[in-house]
Amino acid sequence: MKNFVMFVALAGLLASCDREPAIVPSYLHIDEMIVESNYQVHGSASSKITTVWVEVDGEFIGVYELPAVVPVAKSGVHDVRLHPGINLNGIQSLRNIYDFYDEYQEQINFVTDGDVWPNQSGDSIARVSYSNASFITYKPIEDFEGTTLAFERAQRADTGLIRTSDPDLIFNDPSLNENSTQSGYAFLPDEDFLFEVITTEEYTDLPKGGANVYLEMNYRTDAVITVGVYRRIPGGQVDQVPVVSLFPSEEWNKIYINLVTEVSAVPNAEGFRLFIGGINVEGNGEMEVLFDNIKLIY
Repeated sequence: MKNFVMFVALAGLLASCDREPAIVPSYLHIDEMIVESNYQVHGSASSKITTVWVEVDGEFIGVYELPAVVPVAKSGVHDVRLHPGINLNGIQSLRNIYDFYDEYQEQINFVTDGDVWPNQSGDSIARVSYSNASFITYKPIEDFEGTTLAFERAQRADTGLIRTSDPDLIFNDPSLNENSTQSGYAFLPDEDFLFEVITTEEYTDLPKGGANVYLEMNYRTDAVITVGVYRRIPGGQVDQVPVVSLFPSEEWNKIYINLVTEVSAVPNAEGFRLFIGGINVEGNGEMEVLFDNIKLIY
């Protein structure tokens, strides 16, 4: 009898509890994040934003691969911040917020069980720009539109870079409205053949101490290409340090390469030069490699 009374009392207690209704979310559509730039300061606006970090009213919602539909358990007007993310060193599993792009910020009116967009109804593209923070240095190295080249052929190499204006080869994204007319080009014949170029300038002001130093570039290549640095240390010693490999791509691609490890690993290094190189082996066929919009940001 005692157990029965306890059961009835417990059942009554549970029945009296108010259940919170499930929150029906609103759905934020983000198809793409694109960059707007001042060409004279930042160089090309070409970008490859693959991921977005989403905040609403300062609350972290999640990380999403683009294009994304983000469920947000809110209604009414709220502050939304979208942080653009990139594939670090071209590796899909290494996704980082790119600190040199500003975040996207907007007041968005969320509608329960409805669809919303970053801009006006139906506009699912979030536009960001390069940061104008005074402590950031933008150093466009080579866009291949000038009369001189920022790269020279390595002494041991069989070939270096030249300009091409072939419309079937050059990087020219009409959506950027940048009127690109030339790109860097190298031809590797079907033989044992070395391509390597090095920046004519030595960079002596790159920050150390774990600071990010990014190299951005567009590329299209038939060959496996290595990108890295030559590092000069006291006493005149120079060591060559590969950083990433670029694998064959029939279409133009974009990569963000972080040189932080190579620059900060040797605090007494006096200067750095960038290199780009690759090898063809007889029997692999003829190969072409192309580059554009090469720049350092730190």
